[in-house]
Amino acid sequence: MRTVIKAKMALLALVSLLTIVVPAQAQTTIQLGFANITATNAGDAAIGEAQLFVDVTDAGSGEVLFTFYNTGPEDSSITDVYFDDGSLLGIALIDNSDPGVSFSQGASPANLPGANNAIPPFQTTAGFSADSDAPVQQNGVNPTESLGIHFGLVAGRTFDDVLADLTSGDLRIGIHVQGFESGGSEAFVNTETGTIDIEKSTNGQDADTPTGPVIPVDDPVSWTYRVENTGNVDLTNVTVVDDNGTPGDTSDDYTCVIGDLAAGAVDNTTCSQSGTAVAGQYANMATVTGDYGDTSVSDEDPSHYFGEEPTAITLASFAAEAGVGSVTLAWQTAAEIDNAGFNVYRAAAPDGPYTKVNSALIAAEGDPTSGASYSFLDQELQPGTYYYKLEDVDLSGVTTLHGPASAVVMPRFRRPSYRPTSPW
Repeated sequence: MRTVIKAKMALLALVSLLTIVVPAQAQTTIQLGFANITATNAGDAAIGEAQLFVDVTDAGSGEVLFTFYNTGPEDSSITDVYFDDGSLLGIALIDNSDPGVSFSQGASPANLPGANNAIPPFQTTAGFSADSDAPVQQNGVNPTESLGIHFGLVAGRTFDDVLADLTSGDLRIGIHVQGFESGGSEAFVNTETGTIDIEKSTNGQDADTPTGPVIPVDDPVSWTYRVENTGNVDLTNVTVVDDNGTPGDTSDDYTCVIGDLAAGAVDNTTCSQSGTAVAGQYANMATVTGDYGDTSVSDEDPSHYFGEEPTAITLASFAAEAGVGSVTLAWQTAAEIDNAGFNVYRAAAPDGPYTKVNSALIAAEGDPTSGASYSFLDQELQPGTYYYKLEDVDLSGVTTLHGPASAVVMPRFRRPSYRPTSPW
């Protein structure tokens, strides 16, 4: 999910590539923002710095994917993309799959406009550029659109080397942006960006949407939190807060302080909590925040489970007995609480699929203290093995399956049609 960034510091007109701390282990994706280097129009510069990003992703097989985003909403269009040196071998593929975006290799102008304003001056590596096809603004990366460019790596180099080159400034990314409401254009070079991601699991499941795992009422529930610094700058004061299902009441919030989290690092051990399942659909929201300098970043992730009430009956026995072309199902309950009745399901294999064989609900006859005995005759069956499940249905419509029980129906016995004739 896209991280929310609240910038508190003034925008810089001229910036050099800021320090990126590279983690020891390879990371899948980092996100970079852009800083303006031309300062033609302060408003346009601010728009570009607020809504233009590039994700740098390990695409495997010796390739790196650069995905350029224009998050909007202000008018702007990335029309030219430039790369300055690094561990890249060459453009392997330009992904124009986003409708309305069309780029080709080789930008015009050949170098990033305002390149000498960058520190040090930006020098596009030959062949390491692309621009939008005519009409350039229409086919550029406009609000809500994206562009992917795959690069092959020099033999022996890895994604970690790309991150290291971004750290040292040996690899820089520049973009030329047109289509501002002012009619002007601006140039930008990648800079540091703080982003953070949280993934919350309920009993080991990433249950972002209902219903989530089904958990019996009063059974244990565990929540775990995976926090990743997906940006390229170290974060401080990283803190997880879970509303514990009461978003309007902070008094019962769960708060966990991680503290410092290096760029690209993952913490999945510091924060966890447990509880017991309550009845019905449950939802809670986890939020993580972190700081770098005067800037705060945050992300949130919901989770769900469904608390299932205890079964309406206590089943003492359930058996199937084969007859001639039929099977008799018999079951005994020890207790029945708010039970409406039963359904019987049949299948040719233990795992189903099962088909209901009774035409109407078999009415409940037991009570909470004594239960009852039941039977059902399944007729007109061909020889073979049959599997049965019993479903109890409570007064609220909640159902529980029991079984399977099985029986083997044998072929009908037939008398021989030939009878010997007596010789006398």
